[in-house]
Amino acid sequence: MRVTIRDESVLRAVQPREIITYLRSRGFREDAKQAATGLWRRGEGASEVEVLVPMEPGYRDFASRVLDVLRVLELVEERSQLDILRDLRASTADVLRIPAHRADLRDGCISVNEGLAFYSNARELLMAAACAAIEPRSYYATRRPAQASRYLDQARFGQTEQSSYVVTIVSPVPPKLSGEALGDGDVEEPYERQVVATLMRGVASARSAAERAAATGDLGHFQDAVAAGVSANLCQALVGLSRGCDQDLEISVAWSPARPGPVDTPSRVRVPVGSVPVFEEAARIFRATSAEPEFELRGYVSHLDRHASATEGTVTIRGFVDGRLRAVELSLGEPQYGLAVRAHAERLSVFCIGELRRRGPSFVLENPRQLAVEGAGA
Repeated sequence: MRVTIRDESVLRAVQPREIITYLRSRGFREDAKQAATGLWRRGEGASEVEVLVPMEPGYRDFASRVLDVLRVLELVEERSQLDILRDLRASTADVLRIPAHRADLRDGCISVNEGLAFYSNARELLMAAACAAIEPRSYYATRRPAQASRYLDQARFGQTEQSSYVVTIVSPVPPKLSGEALGDGDVEEPYERQVVATLMRGVASARSAAERAAATGDLGHFQDAVAAGVSANLCQALVGLSRGCDQDLEISVAWSPARPGPVDTPSRVRVPVGSVPVFEEAARIFRATSAEPEFELRGYVSHLDRHASATEGTVTIRGFVDGRLRAVELSLGEPQYGLAVRAHAERLSVFCIGELRRRGPSFVLENPRQLAVEGAGA
């Protein structure tokens, strides 16, 4: 049964660039263009197809012209308008699909609590890839790159799909341009594409690392995969997405027709449910042993320790780490140690930057710098 889309708000949400990208990916070529419309053709003679593309979303008849486009494509492709519209809206984006395989799914629905957790873990998976695309690290603690946060502002959760419960993430990506001005050298992919490619490579590498680590008991396989996008955050997100599943997790991506998919990156990765305990242990060790660079510590000096003949002393600062008040030790020489003594005596707060590392139950700030005393008269 054919379904005609008549919701004007849905039709007006379509952008001319999305229609053009979709048509170009299916062999259409622009034949003529006017201020308000563009004529696109494919084929010759009796098999020729023409599509008139509306170019001005502000015009009163824009929605009806978009519907005309869908009707033509419905006949040519012998597909429903709903399917065509979904692919058309995704033509300028990479679309990730993550199914939630739950034994208790009914009518394609998921419980509120499970759904909230699933979406949260999908977000963390995307954030891990967004951070790794900038700087691969084994653990991203509290501070995330601003570029990664901006990317998550523009990425979108799409409509869910049937067949279990499939969460979609729509990641807009600019179209690929070519020309002599680009030269013969490779031009770096845009950050948006790098994020999705890093996610797929990271998941594939995490799966391989889990298989080898399970066979050898060696965490080194995960450490070797950090450069490919594996981190404690990505592993923990995979644990969360797999928890409660009655079959393997499978993550896939449909690359935007606007940019060819990267040849060295898988479009589909299956993550065995049996790998979950290995991911969980790798994430735990990464969190316990990884340093957080450029950590900003602010707090009060609670303890001082320096031998009379020593040139350096140990200072303990009580400050917030991961939202909790923690004791953080650091080694300081002069004149920084003298500043810490003064701050302790006058009960003034101090600030410094360094690499925060967990050492057993406590924390250490390595390579402390920019120590400053804050407060009245500082």
